[in-house]
Amino acid sequence: MRSVVSWCLLLSLWTVAYADNTVEEVHFQSENGQSVSIDSMIGQGRWTIIKVWGSDCAICATTAHHMVDFQDQYGGDQADVLGIAVDGLYNRAGVDGFIASHDMQRIPQLMDNGGGVAALFLRELGEQWIGGTPTYFLFDPEGGIAGFNYGPVRKDALEEFLRGRGVTL
Repeated sequence: MRSVVSWCLLLSLWTVAYADNTVEEVHFQSENGQSVSIDSMIGQGRWTIIKVWGSDCAICATTAHHMVDFQDQYGGDQADVLGIAVDGLYNRAGVDGFIASHDMQRIPQLMDNGGGVAALFLRELGEQWIGGTPTYFLFDPEGGIAGFNYGPVRKDALEEFLRGRGVTL
């Protein structure tokens, strides 16, 4: 399984070369309803892992602990995890329930009220987002896209990927 995830991440890097830089700022909603530019959350001198999830996504639920564990071990130092709930504010109860039931309060969460993830996908990867969750984006410390993945990502696979890029964890 580890080799499958690594292979998917490597294939994902091929797509990165076709980013669409005509999409400028991409905004999401914070948990308190404020508009937040994604650019203010990435490129802060640390790797940033964005997990796009939905409250009704079974795979998101069964794998939530991987990103929580990663954030607990490495957050604020060399890497940070950021969640984006595709439910948006219209399903605030579902989002809050998911965050609480999976102990995700230590991971900053944004909400997509329609089109934010698709715009981010187009800007960074140059193609349309198919809408599946979970979807992961990986940004380098300067804020450049380093990879993406459709489907689950385990903590150990993410550690291996980062070590392969010279990151000492």
